Order: sequence, then structure tokens, then C-alpha cells
Amino acid sequence: IGHVYSNIGQPQKALSFYNQALPISREVGDRRLEARALYNLAFLKRNQGNLEQALTQIEASIAIVEDLRTKIAGPELRQSYFATVQDR
Repeated sequence: IGHVYSNIGQPQKALSFYNQALPISREVGDRRLEARALYNLAFLKRNQGNLEQALTQIEASIAIVEDLRTKIAGPELRQSYFATVQDR
């Protein structure tokens, strides 16, 4: 939902939904969703000119992505996963 609001130019509504998604993803242990929520928050914060918060959130997102990537069994699967998240 946050992504939709972001795409239609309503960053405050998008921010609200991303801020809801982050604790939910942590509560259920969905690290991929947590990394995505952090990435989306960083993107919005960057666009709002809040570069320090954007940097903090993107670094947290990247740390999760790297942690998940190291846990993937084969090199081909790791490479495939990394291709889906390299935009961060």
C-alpha cells in the first residue's frame, strides 16, 4: 500500500504505511519484508532531503540483505537473490 501511495505522489501516506510494515515484519520475522520496508523508508527520506535518516535506513536494509544472501546455499542461488536486491 505504501508503494502505491509513493507512486501516486503521496509520500506522507506512503510513509505511514511503511512505518506500519516495519514493526509487523520484525514481529513475524520476515527479514526480506523488513529490508524492503527499510529500503522504501530510505527512498522516501532521501526524497524529502533527510539524508541522515535515509543513510541509516538504507544501511540497515543492506545489512539484512547481506545477512540473508550469506545464508543461501549455492552460488547460483546467491547470485540470483542478489540480482533482485541490488538496487539498494
